[in-house]
Amino acid sequence: MNVFAGFFKNTTFIGIMVFTLVMQYVIVQFGGEFTSTTPLTQSEWLLSIGIGALSLPVAVIVKLIPTPAVTPAPVKKECVFPIRVPFLLLSSPFFPLFLFCAGFPRDR
Repeated sequence: MNVFAGFFKNTTFIGIMVFTLVMQYVIVQFGGEFTSTTPLTQSEWLLSIGIGALSLPVAVIVKLIPTPAVTPAPVKKECVFPIRVPFLLLSSPFFPLFLFCAGFPRDR
């Protein structure tokens, strides 16, 4: 399975990557006090790009390291849901945190 198959055919992905790269350059070089950045020199940019590019081969190497097979623990199907939950809380991005704090799911 080749993860790079069709890499340059996905125009949306390429567009987002180009936009991200351009914005990173603009923010670092011209953001100044507003973004709390100072412009980088050419050698600093090359070093930064080089360190970032190392993440791809390192990820491949890490994925090649064999790991022992682990049998997942059985999942308990019994869950206690808080009965009265305000509607606004259900639509909140903090709802999963509320469930965790409320003890959902509960072990019995």
